[in-house]
Amino acid sequence: MLSLDQCIDLCGLSEDEIDLLARHQGVPAIVAAELGSELLKSAEGRAQLARALRRCADCAIECGNLEDAARCYRAYTLFRERVAGAPSGDY
Repeated sequence: MLSLDQCIDLCGLSEDEIDLLARHQGVPAIVAAELGSELLKSAEGRAQLARALRRCADCAIECGNLEDAARCYRAYTLFRERVAGAPSGDY
């Protein structure tokens, strides 16, 4: 059986990206790691991930949590930079 840390290492997403995807989807981090791994396999999946990360940042801003918004936006920006070589879809 794999641990959460091993799943994170294998899924292709950072811990912040997994945490934000888990929050966005309302699922445990281990489920978000698996979901993220699958979404990374297609351009549309990568676009969905980017939109989810951006929505987390937008929600944090709406709630007035600027520290969390900065963390979310940083994760979103780093994700976009990392997948820039892949077909982007609607990021």
